[in-house]
Amino acid sequence: MSDYENFITELVQKHKLVLGPNIALDTARAVKGLKVADDGKVQRVFGDEALVLKALLNGYGSLVHQISQKIADDLQKKYPSVNLT
Repeated sequence: MSDYENFITELVQKHKLVLGPNIALDTARAVKGLKVADDGKVQRVFGDEALVLKALLNGYGSLVHQISQKIADDLQKKYPSVNLT
């Protein structure tokens, strides 16, 4: 496996621990050009490995942002005097 494939494998596996396996794998499998096994190991990267990695990082980043925003919105209901904008 290439360094990119090893990097992506470890990235997916670490996100499985943080986000849970379903979300981490679904996010990785939504990336065009990336095929991963249930254990998070890269089976194949199609095309430019750097672009696939960037797309995966963007996917996880967007997801984490959405989760953080939801948490903040929920907390703002508890503390309405806190301005989030």
